[in-house]
Amino acid sequence: MKRALAMFAVTVLVAAGYGCKSPIPGTGNGGGGGAWKPDKCFNNAFMGDVADLKEGRYLTYVTEASGTKTTMKYTVVGKDGDNWCVEQWTDAGSMAYGLLLCVAADGKVVKASAAAKGDKEWTEIKVEEPPAAPTGDQPKPEMTVSDDTKEVTAGKFAGKKIHTKMTISGTVYESDSWFSADVWKLSSKGEHGGLVAMESGAMKMSLEAKGEDGKATIEMKKK
Repeated sequence: MKRALAMFAVTVLVAAGYGCKSPIPGTGNGGGGGAWKPDKCFNNAFMGDVADLKEGRYLTYVTEASGTKTTMKYTVVGKDGDNWCVEQWTDAGSMAYGLLLCVAADGKVVKASAAAKGDKEWTEIKVEEPPAAPTGDQPKPEMTVSDDTKEVTAGKFAGKKIHTKMTISGTVYESDSWFSADVWKLSSKGEHGGLVAMESGAMKMSLEAKGEDGKATIEMKKK
């Protein structure tokens, strides 16, 4: 339920038109001059499943909303000691940056680095505890799960479709998400497999590419 709520929250933000104008979830507001890149990262920034991490695996998603297009690529680039490291690159056209998250067995980020597009090396950034969860009654999503097959650029995937409905401050938000056991959980973690696609209003997100021959964009400095 927590993962579904988190995914729905991201959907709502994108559908509402915030996109890259707001601070990126799980990161800081960025450093000083030059191209933008985060200067800190929360230890829960990795939302995938450690069990699915294997060097070379990658997933690329494309999100289209309000006339803008954003590409996000997740690539497992190897290990730093006992910790798996995952590159997460976001390209929104006017802004592009990457995160290198090194993740412990419990899924928490123990080391992180950032780079703007065009950087030749990673810059290590701070890893912090996330803010405390809100207390009191919180909006609860209504969820309906059904069997479905979704065809996207990366292929056709059989799995589950989840229709989610939530009321926030009097406004009703609805989304449809498709998950499949044939997609690795590099960007999200749930009982129905990895994310295939998500739609909410004018926002559409889908899996564009999937492979096992992914390479690091910037060389990782290992211990």
